[in-house]
Amino acid sequence: MVADQTSLSNPVYSDPLYFLFAHTVELAFKAFLPFHGEPVPKRGHKGHDIVKLHGRCEALGLRFPGDPVDLHNVVKLLAMENDVQGFRYYSSDTKAVPELSWTRDVVNALIQAVRERIGDDHVFPPLTAVKMRFVIDKPGHRLS
Repeated sequence: MVADQTSLSNPVYSDPLYFLFAHTVELAFKAFLPFHGEPVPKRGHKGHDIVKLHGRCEALGLRFPGDPVDLHNVVKLLAMENDVQGFRYYSSDTKAVPELSWTRDVVNALIQAVRERIGDDHVFPPLTAVKMRFVIDKPGHRLS
């Protein structure tokens, strides 16, 4: 089933979209910080606070190509729900969210602004840690 514009107002469809937009905003800000020699918050609420990340990036010179109030408002509205994991889990708290097409336009403009500042071919500092993951398959017959 393809979701039409009317059904997007249904949380079954819109919450995953809002979650992905909020996560995209967080990652865009986190991509901007190391380019300016700033550490990226790693753990706890600090690492996911998109309002604080926005403030840090703005202080470092991130300029939004559209109306900066749009970015500020969308970040604040997404943060209200994101802070309580409301886009991921059911919550009976009533919150306000930005309209989806406005959110999409602002997030796209943010990505463009970050891309213009750091470039597509920017090389980030080497990672200081390595993560390994082993994938274990369902036990089966032993091969001889």
